[in-house]
This record gives sequence, C-alpha cells and structure tokens, in this order.
Amino acid sequence: MLGGLGAALAATTAAQALATLTVFLLPVLAPIAARDLGAAPHWIGWQVACVYLAASVTSMLSAGALRRFGSARCTQLALAAAGLACLGVLAAGLAGAVLGSFLIGFGYGLTNPAATEVLARLAPPRRRNMVFAVKQTGVPIGGALAGLLLPSLAAGLGWRGAVLAVALLLLLAALGFGAFHRPWAAERDPAARLGAGAGGGWRALRDQPGMAGLAAISALYSGFQLALGAYTVTMLVEESAGARWRPAPSRRSPRRWAPRPGWAGAWSPMPGATVCGPWRRSAPSPSPVACCCRWPWPGPRPRWSGCSACWAAAPPAGTGC
Repeated sequence: MLGGLGAALAATTAAQALATLTVFLLPVLAPIAARDLGAAPHWIGWQVACVYLAASVTSMLSAGALRRFGSARCTQLALAAAGLACLGVLAAGLAGAVLGSFLIGFGYGLTNPAATEVLARLAPPRRRNMVFAVKQTGVPIGGALAGLLLPSLAAGLGWRGAVLAVALLLLLAALGFGAFHRPWAAERDPAARLGAGAGGGWRALRDQPGMAGLAAISALYSGFQLALGAYTVTMLVEESAGARWRPAPSRRSPRRWAPRPGWAGAWSPMPGATVCGPWRRSAPSPSPVACCCRWPWPGPRPRWSGCSACWAAAPPAGTGC
C-alpha cells in the first residue's frame, strides 16, 4: 500500500507543501517578527536569499545522499531540519533566524530531488508528466497555507506561537515519513559516497541541447516570483498603511467581496493571487487590507476577471472586490 504510486504522490506533495510553508514562514510574519528579532522588516530579502542559496547548493549535491539514505530518509531529514530551524528562531533570535534560514534551505533543496527519485521510479512513462505536475502543486499549496494560516495563528498565539506550531507540525511529519523507508528503499545503496553525482546537473546543462536556455528561463521566472513573494506582505503592512486603494473590478465581474478591518494580505505563489487572512498590527491604528484576485476564467482565449487590487486602512462601505 505505502509502496504504490498513489501513496507516494500524496506523501511527496505533502512534503513539498510543508517545505514551502516553512520557506514563507518569516516573509509572512516579518511585519511583526522582524523587530522582535532585532532586524528591520525589509531585511527579509536577505533571509530569503539565505534560504535559496542553501537550497541551490543542497539540490546540486543531493544525488549521493539519495543513493545512500533513500528518498524517505532524505525527506525525513529535510522536514526535521525545517522544524529545527523554526525552533532555532525561537531559541536564538536573529542568529537563530540566520542559521535557521540555511536549515530551511537545506530542507527545501532536498525534498524535490527525493520526490523526483521515487516518483520517476513508480510512475509509468505515459503518466509521468501528470504525476510530476500534481506533485509540484505542493508549492502553491504550501504558499497558500502560509498566507491563510500564519496570520491567524499569529493573531491568536503570537508570532512565536505560530512558529512553534509549524515546528511541531514539521517534526511530526518527519516522524511519519519513517513509514515510507522500506517501500522506497529499492535503489538505496548504503555504501554510496555522499559526493557521488554532484556535478551531474552541470554536465546535463552542457551536453543536452536546449537545457541551458530552459534553466536560465526557469531561474529568471523563479527569481521574479521570489523577489515579489519575499517583500509583498512587508511592503503592504509597513509602507502603505496610510494608503487607500480603490478596487478596479473588471467588466465581467461585479464586486463580490468586501474585506473587513483587521485583515492584511499574505502573498501566495499562485498565478496572480494574494491570499488574505486576519492580521492585526501591534500599532493602535487600523490594520491595512490587501487582496489580489486576478483569476483566469476558462474560454477559447485567455480572459481575466476580478480586481487588480484593493487596499484600505479602514475600508469604507462598499469598498471591496
């Protein structure tokens, strides 16, 4: 049962979602957590850079670890590292946040290769594209969970309580993935060197036609997505608190939703979407509100409905999107 494709797909998608949730932990909580950690909120960009620097290095060096320990153990290690990173933020403040960022990146860089190894082995060739597409939905799911859950947890438990809750979830998930060790260990070689296959990615870029261009385009797209995702919440909460943006509804869609005072937006890496959640600032002034909901409607040509953005420190009647 646990060795089948369905179980592997569900487990790897969940692991990807949890890893992505952890990546967006501090960017979403930055407006209230950064100053408690002794940093300005706009420093969150450096935190995200540390995460993805570690993730990039880990991905390039992951082949030997996967061969030696197996996909399940590597996924356990990745989730445990992310959980310990959260605990480090709570225990050591700014220094813990810096070290934790590298640990989060280590875990994030290890989950995708581990998932790829097991799914490539279990998925039939004719369904492989669909299987990997489903697995990759863990990224927007994790981002959406960060935007939906973290502001609510921070409002009820404080930002430290929210971080602790995520840490416990990650550590429990790491323990749970131990059940997949035997079913996924078919190609495991305990004698394999950890450095084996470390340069395979660079050789593929050099030897396979078109691969270098595809990698460059992917890097540019990812960089834009990360830059926007890292700063959106901080920008909306910290720098635009006094602004009032009116909604710009399309001709196809009336105003259907009006935000409530005390809500603020949290970026989700989904196409054009900003997830909204309850967020109350520590300042006595009303909390700002942000919401983007540009969603595609099916049709013979691309069509968009919804509004581009809405913003209100204390939304007047009828303001919404």
